Amino acid sequence: MSMKTSSGSVDREFFVVMSNEQGIKALFRASLMLNAVEFQYVLDDKHVFVQEDADAS
Repeated sequence: MSMKTSSGSVDREFFVVMSNEQGIKALFRASLMLNAVEFQYVLDDKHVFVQEDADAS
């Protein structure tokens, strides 16, 4: 799980990857401030989830 925090804001967003028994993976975004979870897209060859290194700025 990856967490992205907006600077100067209390809104915390989490990006969650979930998979089913067939190995199909999907990316979801969860917002604590909005109390909501939103489907983003299915991860495949065109859509991959890459976690950025926090020190690489």
